Amino acid sequence: MEKKYLFLFILSIFYFNHAFSQCPVAAFSMPDTVCEGVPISIANNSSSSAIQFNWDFANDSLFNDVTYTDMGNPSSLIAASFSFGVVNDGNNWYGFMTNNSGSNNQTVRYDFGNDLNNPPATLSFGNLPGVSAIYCPPSFVKFNNKWYGFLASYNNKLIMLDFGFSLQNIPISTDLGNIGAFDNCYGINAQIDNGELIVMVINYGGSLSIMNFGNSVSNVPLVKKISNKLNSANPSDISIVKDCNNWYGLVVDNSSAGKIFTLDFGSSLFYSTAIVTEAGSIGSRGTRGNFIREGNHWYALVHGKTTNAIYVFDFNKNINNPNPQMRILNNPGINGTTESIFFTKTDSRIFSFTLPYTNPTLQKIIFSNPGGANILSSSSSNPGSVSYPKSGKYNITLQAIDSADNTSWSTKYITVLGNPVSNFTTSGRCTSMQFFDSSYVPGGGNINRWEWDFGDGTVSSLQNPMHTYADTGTYMVTLKNYNFMCSGMVSKTIRVHEVPLSHFSFNAGVCAGIPVAFQDASTIGSDQITSWKWDFGNGDSSLQQSPVYAFPSGGAFQVILTATSNMGCSDTAVAIATVNIKPVTAFNTYRTCIADTVHFLNASTISSGFISKTFWNFGDGKTSSNIDEQHPYAAGGTYAVKLLSIANNGCKDSIMKNIKIAPKPAVSFSVTPSNVCTNNQAVFTDLSTSADPIIKWLWNFGTGNPGDTSTLQNPVFN
Repeated sequence: MEKKYLFLFILSIFYFNHAFSQCPVAAFSMPDTVCEGVPISIANNSSSSAIQFNWDFANDSLFNDVTYTDMGNPSSLIAASFSFGVVNDGNNWYGFMTNNSGSNNQTVRYDFGNDLNNPPATLSFGNLPGVSAIYCPPSFVKFNNKWYGFLASYNNKLIMLDFGFSLQNIPISTDLGNIGAFDNCYGINAQIDNGELIVMVINYGGSLSIMNFGNSVSNVPLVKKISNKLNSANPSDISIVKDCNNWYGLVVDNSSAGKIFTLDFGSSLFYSTAIVTEAGSIGSRGTRGNFIREGNHWYALVHGKTTNAIYVFDFNKNINNPNPQMRILNNPGINGTTESIFFTKTDSRIFSFTLPYTNPTLQKIIFSNPGGANILSSSSSNPGSVSYPKSGKYNITLQAIDSADNTSWSTKYITVLGNPVSNFTTSGRCTSMQFFDSSYVPGGGNINRWEWDFGDGTVSSLQNPMHTYADTGTYMVTLKNYNFMCSGMVSKTIRVHEVPLSHFSFNAGVCAGIPVAFQDASTIGSDQITSWKWDFGNGDSSLQQSPVYAFPSGGAFQVILTATSNMGCSDTAVAIATVNIKPVTAFNTYRTCIADTVHFLNASTISSGFISKTFWNFGDGKTSSNIDEQHPYAAGGTYAVKLLSIANNGCKDSIMKNIKIAPKPAVSFSVTPSNVCTNNQAVFTDLSTSADPIIKWLWNFGTGNPGDTSTLQNPVFN
């Protein structure tokens, strides 16, 4: 009786120590914002009780696409199996599978090396003693510096595999028998709880068999069996995790409803009573499930056999959350007969391995996060040079673990700004140059500051500055621009070419209509002037080097010469051309018949000023300087008469007309009848002759009446 009380007292002390164990505090500090590729200054501020750290720099793998790989049947060792599990031993990853195919119950080790993505090397341990009818994945634990694996068989046996100090060793198999009042084992999980080895088996009917080996596998375990608290008669798996100093379990229901249960064991897997919460249903037969931590959220990944989908339950920050959000990853390639599936996380990647029961192939699914940091994860107290190559918002998670394996997490978000990709173009290659910023921020972002160095000691903060160089030559131009604190820079060598000195000359005091010779006098140094453009100020232009141009009218005209070099550099020269107004010479003539005096009437005009001189040349050797003139011609013929007008500004104009001096017609006519009675008609017939055609006639019938006339050639009158 005294021994019994002493045992209960010792159990009470154990429970007290478990219940009030303190959790480590995971904490770290870092800037809120960094630039692409810039190392992040991270300081680990976790509590002193933390002795182990795990950093995750690439969370959110569950929200990326999955990669499916059918690995086949390595070494043809898979026959039919419900059992595959993965475990990490230092830097090596191992997978273990036990066949369940008649007499073939061999256990196989898959050695992935330092990465689960490697093709595994295989080794069969053969049919280990006591190993048969294995329906659930093995569970591994490192206890007292040695590795142990536990298998639970459907025929109610607990098998312990002793690997010694490395999973690379060949294990020693021990059949421990039915030491936990098993009832058709469907799931097993081994954990170290405050220095004690706890092995938990979930039975077909939904009960839990919990065995406490204390501080040695050689001990006869204390056994506690919990009757069915699950609303399920067919559980298929149990997964255990520790959050702070609290233990949680995940149970998957293999019935058609596919219910999901969480178990809250409190601070002790053995000494506490589990609180069960029904967390949801997948509507499909559940096979296996595991807890996964991503950032500051807990997730449960569950496989549904009927749908072959993976169901992701988001418990947020609390595994006890009774209403986790569920989303479905439609079949990523899982075979329809899969009974064994295992989820694990390493280096920010989540791996899933499956074994279809009737199709002996090992299948791998990876949830990866390729957009993470240059270092995906770290187990150092203070991680090294961590940076993100792409802009975006990322979360960094620190897991802190103390000597009792109590765990806490801290997650913080960091914004990574893109570095500008700096670039610019120029317009012109001469002393005055326009610079155009063509920089951008990959992935989005705005450039909000510019720093130009033009290489001649001058700078600018404009986005697209105009700059004039004092001298020609070669300059190194540098643009540095900023996306807030993140910068980019580019330097380019530019050559500033010579600008021509445009100049020209022409005769002053020109008159309208008189050709003016414009002489190019532009100069340049080592380059060449290759084109010229003249603008005469009245809409007319020329591309000749030294054009000759007559202004059609008088006035003051701004003449512009643009001289351009072979490098595209140009200069302009401007001069005012004063064009004097010239007279408009004109005259009229009267009486141009032989023996008549011809009247020359001057009709010349000028819009400004006056006509100061007039010169006539009558074409018969005679001239005159009178304004108007009367001049007789001695003989008939055609004479070239020229009139020259000179304005007071010296501008001249002349006109020449051919004047024909014609003989007069010989007028004659007849009348019929020759004697005409009153009121009778008389017909008049023109009998006139002339050297030139007669074109006009004027008859006067002598009645004294002004109206009795006719312009017909042969009129009739009565």
